[in-house]
Amino acid sequence: MNRVTVSTQVLEDAKRELIEKLKSNIDLDQVKSICREQYGLEAIEGLDIRHGDIVSHNDQVAFRLDFEIRTMMSVFIDKEGNCTSTSLRRITEPTTPEERIEEAGSQAATGYSQF
Repeated sequence: MNRVTVSTQVLEDAKRELIEKLKSNIDLDQVKSICREQYGLEAIEGLDIRHGDIVSHNDQVAFRLDFEIRTMMSVFIDKEGNCTSTSLRRITEPTTPEERIEEAGSQAATGYSQF
């Protein structure tokens, strides 16, 4: 029987090229839409594709892309140090540094009266 062999480096390079082509053609707005609809993440600060691979999923060959998604989450702590609640930032909340400073100042003034 005749055998044809290919270097594992050639195979890895081909896989890497394919994953890079997929990554460069992903519609990031569509990924953000999925984040909003499925996970309730509305104010996404950043979205990066970190890793990709060829995998078996549901008994089929599939391409897995791993995303790093950054969003803002607030944690509220009472004066005893207990976490009282959390919330994800909404799109309508301040997005510029100036707006964030202004909101932080007004929240601090409101919270100060409780202590």
